[in-house]
Amino acid sequence: MKQIKMIVAVLFLSLIHQFAAAQNCKGDKILMSKGASGCGCHCQKKCVSPAEVQTFLNNGWHYGDCFGSCCWVRLNSDLPAPQTALKEIYRNPASGSLIIAFTLAHQGEVSLEVFDAKGKYVNTITHNIFTQENNQVTWDASAVNQGVYLLKMKAGSYSETKRISVVK
Repeated sequence: MKQIKMIVAVLFLSLIHQFAAAQNCKGDKILMSKGASGCGCHCQKKCVSPAEVQTFLNNGWHYGDCFGSCCWVRLNSDLPAPQTALKEIYRNPASGSLIIAFTLAHQGEVSLEVFDAKGKYVNTITHNIFTQENNQVTWDASAVNQGVYLLKMKAGSYSETKRISVVK
């Protein structure tokens, strides 16, 4: 019986390893994420060795990446106030549409602009008023050539730039 459990555990870890490899963990590392209960993520992510997986699971971590509406849920009022930040670019590298997720400390004007690798302006994804906390914008990257681009978010005095790779 112990041998069967061991074989099942090894097969399970092998499947998880294959899944994690597709999630940008190098070598035999497995992607884990942690966050709000019921969802399991607010985008704390780590690549861990197979030997560490059970310890992470025991401490509230979950397999795989986190993204989506459940990751943005604030369950208790005692959680810290949101900070303005460019959180996630989902499906990067992109071959079509990608989702840009960001948080705001206060409702306000946000600009998302794209520049090529040399810093030349490409286009403005959005320039609008967004609500406090969690927001998402979709950008259709299929209109640009394959290559590396820079996404710049500006909101009040906050400014951050992240790299986007577009593949065809």
